[in-house]
Amino acid sequence: MRKNTVKWIDSLKGLGIILVVLGHCLPTNTVITNFIYSFHIPLFFFISGYLYNTEKYSHNLPLFFKNKFRRLIIPYFAYAFFTYAIWLLVGRNFGVNKLLDVEPAKPLIGIFFGNGIDNYLVFNIALWFLPALFSTSLLYTIIDRYIPKHIPKLISLLLLGVLGFLDSKFSDFRLPWGINIAFVAVLFYGLGHICQTYLNRTLDIIKNKTVAFIIGIILVGIGFALNSINGGVSFNSHSYGNYPLFLLSALSSITGLLLITKKLLNFSELMFLGRTSIRIFALHILSFSVTSGILKFLFKIDFLKFKESNYGPVIYFVAAIGMLSIYSMVLDYVKKKVKERRQ
Repeated sequence: MRKNTVKWIDSLKGLGIILVVLGHCLPTNTVITNFIYSFHIPLFFFISGYLYNTEKYSHNLPLFFKNKFRRLIIPYFAYAFFTYAIWLLVGRNFGVNKLLDVEPAKPLIGIFFGNGIDNYLVFNIALWFLPALFSTSLLYTIIDRYIPKHIPKLISLLLLGVLGFLDSKFSDFRLPWGINIAFVAVLFYGLGHICQTYLNRTLDIIKNKTVAFIIGIILVGIGFALNSINGGVSFNSHSYGNYPLFLLSALSSITGLLLITKKLLNFSELMFLGRTSIRIFALHILSFSVTSGILKFLFKIDFLKFKESNYGPVIYFVAAIGMLSIYSMVLDYVKKKVKERRQ
């Protein structure tokens, strides 16, 4: 992957992780929150597919498994056990967690189950994404190996997506590690990979940045309108509403953001957030708890009411991005020094 490609992909990931954190700060079931949920997770599946390397992995599944296990599952377990311990010792005694009164054994089992439903990941619900991405990646690698041509592959991906949608409608049974979700997600992953061939050439046709911005906004607006008709979407809950509307809405919004980001949003700050997106994914829920603790114990503020105020989501969002940016910079610095000492 060329360096300039990685830069705009990092920017897109940065924008995506901002939307993930913002979506978890805002009140649920509002028009804006529903819109964010309609495409922010599909966006990450699309990006992961875009970065997939056929030559390296399609005929070497063990290497791909090893690589994804190291990049996704080891961090998943590390962050899961860390945040579970904090929840067990502190978090479950306060706020919503105290009201839920979940037995400690259930989320411990949930770490190995790898789904965010029914309080299995009550200590850090956002972690469901990492095993789901792992399952989706493996599923696509198998498809790519045996169905290499684009048209048959696209048909297969659509059929799997429909199968996943039907599963979401008619079955409550959930397989571990987001396997049910993977059948829907693999379409976005596959489209990302297929777009490796065409995306840069297609987007580069539009030279004028103003025109690119206008077209991007129109596409995002179409995604917003379609989602307003469709309603709420949740990958974690395996709930998509009307499947054609869901697909068209997500793809329209993703395409619009691709265009805007590639042409206009190559900021170093956004790239930094993109490069650290897994850390932010894994720890932003914990950062909310830290912010709640500061509000409660230092400022004597009822954080449950504060969250529902007009400025509450802004404070939680800024605190999360700020804390986790500092954490990432410190961690990168320490890793750099350790590496230098070993050389």
